[in-house]
Amino acid sequence: DVVVFQELMNYTRDQLEEESHYWNHSYAIVHKEEGMGMGITSRHPINVREVITDGMHHGLIYCHIEGIDIIATHLWPRFDERILEEVNQVISRVQQSKEEGHQVIVLGDLNALSPEDDPFLSEETLGLYTNHWKWKLENDRPSYQVIQALLDAGLRDVYVPFMEEMVQKEYRVDYIFASPSLADQCVRAENHTGEDFRKLSDHFPVSAEFNLKSWLKKTQ
Repeated sequence: DVVVFQELMNYTRDQLEEESHYWNHSYAIVHKEEGMGMGITSRHPINVREVITDGMHHGLIYCHIEGIDIIATHLWPRFDERILEEVNQVISRVQQSKEEGHQVIVLGDLNALSPEDDPFLSEETLGLYTNHWKWKLENDRPSYQVIQALLDAGLRDVYVPFMEEMVQKEYRVDYIFASPSLADQCVRAENHTGEDFRKLSDHFPVSAEFNLKSWLKKTQ
């Protein structure tokens, strides 16, 4: 029903909308048409609430689709005050949705590691983040402040209940978070780490499926 794209290079809205017809989507938006942007395509109309391009390394799209608020973002790729400021901008929109009684999904390239993934982090991954990305260590582990802030805001990582089933082997920096009652409707989530996906990007795509038909009627 909804696809969120990261790192669209010089994509126009018209271009993304035209291409989205290949996967039977009729609606599309991009957050900027020059440089590295984000985009959303949908089977349902997209009601744009806010688009931010200033004050963040990449920005965010805050929109409403079929009864759910969606916040798509791509955060600053270093651990410092800037990424903490950016995740706080995301959280402020989450709080706004909660105050309005809306269910919310936050997703995208968060450029951060999760405390819930800590048992799966290899020495190779730790070396990548501490040496290449200069990620801050706390008690000899990567700082989890960015993802912990989203968890503390009341969101749930929809992939975590499926982690053992999927045999988590790769680190994640791309996530799908949802408000609790919406997360309860998630019937499957995946971190797609197959060899074919390695040809596409240095990040792995993530997906989630929700059983929403009867649930949306109760919440609307």
